[in-house]
Amino acid sequence: STTAPTSAPSGRPAGTGKTSGSPSGSPSAGPTVAEAVPTAPPVSSGPSWFLVGAGSCQDAAGNPYDTIQYPADSASGCEEACSAAVPSSSLAGYHHDGASGLCYCDVAGDYLAGWTGLAKCARGAPCATGRDGSGPVVSSSGRDGVVCHRNGNAGLAGTAAPVTAAPPPGGPR
Repeated sequence: STTAPTSAPSGRPAGTGKTSGSPSGSPSAGPTVAEAVPTAPPVSSGPSWFLVGAGSCQDAAGNPYDTIQYPADSASGCEEACSAAVPSSSLAGYHHDGASGLCYCDVAGDYLAGWTGLAKCARGAPCATGRDGSGPVVSSSGRDGVVCHRNGNAGLAGTAAPVTAAPPPGGPR
């Protein structure tokens, strides 16, 4: 005679958990394993840095940006300081002066404009304002000892023109 499956104490239908070929046919007593649910990797909203070239960063018209200055021994130290201080949406790039150990966070738009903007300049982090840099970084000034990087995630208004830099010493290679 055949019997219909009934609920087992676990709440699963009887027949689930039986070991095939088990003489007693009793449910297995082993633990159940939860299935892992795949998740998408987190989307980064922070800066994504790209080397532009030697010198301070410039916009499409060749203008420098307003800056917030921090001490930094290296370009990576500069990246960390700027990423922590300025929202990615306002951070056009940075330039690092290896000889002086100074980092300049290049900010675009009205981020440092007016009294509220200057309040963003922390003690020990001087700001330079009144410059006309706007939109994405597209070139660098070519000055030796200073290196410009642009923020690829800035989302700044303007056309993301190809990056141009001063030619290397001795001409193109």
